[in-house]
Amino acid sequence: MSFRIAWFVTLGLLLATAYPASAWKPTDSTGTFPVEADLVHVKGRKAIPKKTDGKVIAGPLDRLSPADRRYLATLNDSPTNEPVRPTPQSKNQTTIGPIVAARSDRHYNPRTYHDEYDDTTSCENGIWRIRPTKIGIIWFDFYHAEERKWYVNKNNLNLMTLVEDSTEWQNTELDHVQPSVEIISEGGVELHLRYHFDFPNKAKIWTDMLMQKGSPDLRFEVHQKADSKRIIGFQWHVTFGQAEAVSQLHFGRESIYAGKLPQSFPGSRLEVQLVRWYRNQRKLDFKFSGRETTKRDPNNPSWMTRVLGLEQHVTWGKPMRPQDHFAFEARDQPWQPDWKVPQTTPWIEGLWFIRNGPFLDGDQLTYGITNLKDYLRKENRKLTPHR
Repeated sequence: MSFRIAWFVTLGLLLATAYPASAWKPTDSTGTFPVEADLVHVKGRKAIPKKTDGKVIAGPLDRLSPADRRYLATLNDSPTNEPVRPTPQSKNQTTIGPIVAARSDRHYNPRTYHDEYDDTTSCENGIWRIRPTKIGIIWFDFYHAEERKWYVNKNNLNLMTLVEDSTEWQNTELDHVQPSVEIISEGGVELHLRYHFDFPNKAKIWTDMLMQKGSPDLRFEVHQKADSKRIIGFQWHVTFGQAEAVSQLHFGRESIYAGKLPQSFPGSRLEVQLVRWYRNQRKLDFKFSGRETTKRDPNNPSWMTRVLGLEQHVTWGKPMRPQDHFAFEARDQPWQPDWKVPQTTPWIEGLWFIRNGPFLDGDQLTYGITNLKDYLRKENRKLTPHR
């Protein structure tokens, strides 16, 4: 299957890990030097395609579009003890940081690395890789030890604030609020990062994130800064969208199945669709998952990989007050206007945890998965994850 790819071309034969030709159709970041070829190898910072005339060529990954580099990251299976540090990028390019796997299943101490494009600090522990971005999304990538590769963008976290004398909520994603990252502690079995958010509405908060060696759980805790405008509303948004195509959600006495929701949903692209609201929940532990697939949905963007069937859970740390809400959104159309409708519909798009009224300093959210053992290599599945 041929594709059009544009980059600087370097002739040469390289020893590399081989991959089967696929229907992936990459684009480059500049639109120059088009070459028709099939992907046959990926080595380090280069992709090695074979042209339609049979010649083997090589070109730097940095010349590929961001979406195509994210896709190549899911193919990389080279074990190493240290992450690959991103090479300097031009301002219109991006990097997802280290694209190599942890050594076997030996979960290592959490560590940080610098993302050149987003000019930020990201981190990983061989289970999760957490990446803040310029557009305000904090992405979660997951490492599949059995397949020895990373699956990118499997979940993300956004935050929202409402300040006094305003009726307009502001969202870290929609308002492109990129956090500055402070390393509180690093070098042992636990990594402590602090994300500083300054919203256009003058709300100022910091969110602490704790990541541990061998643990599939991540804990977040939010605080209001002393010089912040008074915050009268705060929301945690945990969004997984089509990437995990969540089909069931369980909390308290509620069990929600996407396929049993009334059809068809209200709203359309660029609009919120089916939302259900809940109050006065006592048990704030939410479990959700999608059905594992063997291959990616061809209607989804190229960077969106197959559904892994992660058994995810979120625990909301402090009790709900009478004015607080929990909500979920279900969709049968993508939010983005240029995306195709996926083959698996409908799906649960994300969860909203909403604090109304005075800011609840020290509010917590814990996110993780309960079926980590399903993704370990067979000889190591008897391991019990550290919690």
